[in-house]
Amino acid sequence: MAKLELLTMKIFIFGVLVSMFAAAKDEKLLIRSHPMTVKEGQSFKLVCDLHIESMSNLLKNALVWKHNNEKLTFNERVEGEFNETYKVNTTIAIKPTVYTSELEILKVSPSNDGNYTCESHKKVSNNFQVFNKAVTDIVVLQDIGELVLTVGTTEITAKNSGKSVNIPETGQKFVCRTRGSNPKPIIHFYLDGKDMKNEWEPADISSYVRVTSGAKSGVRSHSSELVAEGKVLIKKSNKVRSLSCTAEMEGSAFKVKTVTANISFAFDPQFTCKNKSAILNDRYVTLECEVEANPPITKHAWRYGDVSVLEPNNETVEYTQSEEVVDGVHRVTLTIDKVLKRHFNTTFFLEVETEDNKVHTHPVRLTEKQWSSASSRQYQEFLFTALLTLTAKILTN
Repeated sequence: MAKLELLTMKIFIFGVLVSMFAAAKDEKLLIRSHPMTVKEGQSFKLVCDLHIESMSNLLKNALVWKHNNEKLTFNERVEGEFNETYKVNTTIAIKPTVYTSELEILKVSPSNDGNYTCESHKKVSNNFQVFNKAVTDIVVLQDIGELVLTVGTTEITAKNSGKSVNIPETGQKFVCRTRGSNPKPIIHFYLDGKDMKNEWEPADISSYVRVTSGAKSGVRSHSSELVAEGKVLIKKSNKVRSLSCTAEMEGSAFKVKTVTANISFAFDPQFTCKNKSAILNDRYVTLECEVEANPPITKHAWRYGDVSVLEPNNETVEYTQSEEVVDGVHRVTLTIDKVLKRHFNTTFFLEVETEDNKVHTHPVRLTEKQWSSASSRQYQEFLFTALLTLTAKILTN
């Protein structure tokens, strides 16, 4: 009797295995979905068709939907099963035998991005097992929420695009980052309108992050860093260059986003001054300097030793000064009305202040010219000739 029961059990198990194998072989599970890429806010449907030979072992909910491996649950409604995000309808066709489940995403949001799985469940010995599954990926297109260009410690966004930024003379890192976009955007750097991908080669020091669970769903960011030596970018100059970052999503209808920084190298004031020589009582002797800086010069003054400070365009009995600015270069002069002995015994200083409130000084010396006896005679002859000329004019008038 025991042998008969054991044989019966073996036959039953064999029959179940054959049934499972045959069912799995006969079943054909397909997901029909179009489009596979959708914009945020749209609605679309996924259709799962299960082609089978017999309906006997199928339950009403024989097809189960999963999103990113998590089962979707629904409440019973007259017009179908649905929740706030999804709606599902099931239909059965007899000839041919097709069990169809239609999953509709009512209003697409970034959280709907990912893979969708349709599973067919079959009852085997009072247990329900997964016999087949079909998977499809849905990409939810999401526009770039923010584009940020970082130059040093300065962030440039759409709100302050075109901002002027000073950078050091040494190597400089530029970072372009997008937030909120899906899929991964394409990022380019442009210098004065020229694409720098072949010259700087960012080597795609980049990362793309998609948060699908365990954090705020749908948050995505992509960053691309560009490392360039300053000498590649711009020579030490006061010339302003335009560095732009663009981000676009290939094949989408979203507009290209661009932010721009007007960059130039920061350098301390560069002075070019000419020392002068004169003789005692010389008239209108001019000291001259050219100076440029970045950040730009905001004001200047002449200092005579530690005693007097001459402000711009200020005239005194002894001094007159002037300033002319051409292409960022300041040409500053100080004219001494009459050279006195004390002018030879100290140093003049040109003092400039830049936009970062830093003060820089540079010395300019006036040396006394030594006259030889021949030069002295020439000078006396010059004075005598000038005196005769002046006397003749007076007599003529």
